[in-house]
Amino acid sequence: MLLYHRYLHIKKGIDMNLSDDCKCLDGKNIESADFARMSEADKEDYILCHFNSLLRECKRCNTGEEREIVISAFKFANSAHKGMTRKTGEPYIIHPIEVAKIIAGEIGFGAKAVAAALLHDVVEDTDYTLEDIESVFGEKIAYLVKGLTKLEELNSEVDKKVDSISLQAENFRSLIFTISEDIRVVYLKIADRLHNMRTLASMPKASQLRSAAEVLDIYAPLAHRLGLYLIKSELEDLAFKYRDEKKYNEIADLIKDRFDNRERIIRRHALQIEKRLLDTKFIKNDDFEVSGRSKSIYSIAQKMERQGVDFDHIYDKLALRIVFEPDSEIPDQIYLQCWNLAGVIESMYTPIAGRFRNWIKNPKPNGYRAIHTTVTTKTGHKLEIQIRTKEMDDIAEKGISSHWNYKSGKPMIKELEDLVNQVRDEMTNPETDPVKFLDRFKIDIKTPEILTFTPKGERIILKNGASPLDFAFKIHSTVGLSAIAAKVDKKVVALNTKLKWGDHR
Repeated sequence: MLLYHRYLHIKKGIDMNLSDDCKCLDGKNIESADFARMSEADKEDYILCHFNSLLRECKRCNTGEEREIVISAFKFANSAHKGMTRKTGEPYIIHPIEVAKIIAGEIGFGAKAVAAALLHDVVEDTDYTLEDIESVFGEKIAYLVKGLTKLEELNSEVDKKVDSISLQAENFRSLIFTISEDIRVVYLKIADRLHNMRTLASMPKASQLRSAAEVLDIYAPLAHRLGLYLIKSELEDLAFKYRDEKKYNEIADLIKDRFDNRERIIRRHALQIEKRLLDTKFIKNDDFEVSGRSKSIYSIAQKMERQGVDFDHIYDKLALRIVFEPDSEIPDQIYLQCWNLAGVIESMYTPIAGRFRNWIKNPKPNGYRAIHTTVTTKTGHKLEIQIRTKEMDDIAEKGISSHWNYKSGKPMIKELEDLVNQVRDEMTNPETDPVKFLDRFKIDIKTPEILTFTPKGERIILKNGASPLDFAFKIHSTVGLSAIAAKVDKKVVALNTKLKWGDHR
């Protein structure tokens, strides 16, 4: 408690200037030598500029009370980490601030999760305790910090014993089990790992390779399962760069060589599509945006390997996205509007057979919904066109976390509820050997899933390769135990038949 009283004294004595006109390298690193030459006043200004950037990113910190929670957490953490630096040479507090920016801006959580991100290394790296955190910030924030602290303690043990696979496995099991208590701990850990990967260049080669392997085995697939597409893609690219730098550079050079003018290509077609949509009036309120992106380096490498093709035979390297506010809130009307927009696009270009995907009628297990079609332009470029509403885009960008109801503690869409229930099932019968748990989880989270339906149209998500017997057990154990035959799409099949995406039983 002496530390808590010391904090109260510090809190009263700090007068922060949080003006918007201060200058810093917002979100970027400076070489360590530059920090060595900085005065203390310049360092403080640099820190405050980063924190200013966080406040601007925190769209869900709207009230005075919410902003005060975040500001208080920053003051506490900044004082606790005073004088500490990272391998990059930056003041240590920059890392919690950057993690908090990911939580606020890229994932979209509110003040309590942002405060926990700012405080997440305080208990592990300073003299403050969880009791101090709870005394100042309350039970909820302390719980989030506690979840991360447990994981960091296990990480520390792994670092001391590089060959300790068991400790590493226990770390991952602890991470996954936190899903059933408060899923925000997992998002915080993913954000923490993302910023560590962004600054991994300052670490020894062995640490780089170990971190890259963990990201590709666990964190990127988990981000994908949670619907964090952008974070998942960045994690994969960063990990791939350290795991296979030669291959990474080869594909990066091919992208630059083939699509040196890709921004111009994307911009030209975006303008053409925008004009056609305005002319056709399929979006009556004209509230839409057309934007573009390039496929990630890692996903291109994976497709080349998986399909056994060269770079030029990957068709969706360039993509355009149409995001709009629908004219109606009725699901069938929204679907019809998306379908009509796809028709407009395919009237402008030449559709590629077999490349139409309807993720609205049959959403992906992580909640992703959109219509995709791949087309060929008159100049021979292949473009993937993605069509989705603003709500669909929110889920695609920030994941199904944006549909989590924290007051009830329950997810607002079924895909997240299924994931939480899956982890709770694991907890009722946990593996005694954490290594076996980790091995099974690596396989489970990377195994593709298929979507099937009951006769009444209820969606049943199964692992790729599942059979009608797996379907029966998914309904209920008594159904599985009593099953002797099955019907798929009105045809009688054996219980060991391999099911496909969209099958109706």
